[in-house]
Amino acid sequence: MHRIFFVDDSSTEQMFFKLLVRIKKLPLEVETFFNPMSALEALEAKSKEEWPDAIISDIKMPLMDGFQFADAFQDKYFSQNPSMLFFLCSSSIRSQDTERADSHPAISCYLEKPLNEDKINGQIISRLKQKTF
Repeated sequence: MHRIFFVDDSSTEQMFFKLLVRIKKLPLEVETFFNPMSALEALEAKSKEEWPDAIISDIKMPLMDGFQFADAFQDKYFSQNPSMLFFLCSSSIRSQDTERADSHPAISCYLEKPLNEDKINGQIISRLKQKTF
């Protein structure tokens, strides 16, 4: 079972993701957050052994967007656990977002919403299986 932090300011997106994981019996244990600051606080409060295997974050959120979250994650946690995967997702298809995500050292992959079983299996779970624990 892979531990995931799912960060999105939309309760609908959170509910849909958790429902999809449960219905499809995907090997993910999901902890949700409405904003990146809460996820960063959770990382700070947990021991390294309790950290998630991956973070999935929306880009467009108030106060701190997904790229700012990735920057904060990189500055404080990436060097401590470079195998933790960081996925950015968005419903908009903006080339500057995909290019920025592709060039960010802490971001593993950019995913287009809506997330579905194929995207979760093909991009997230397959990368989790490949990484070294």
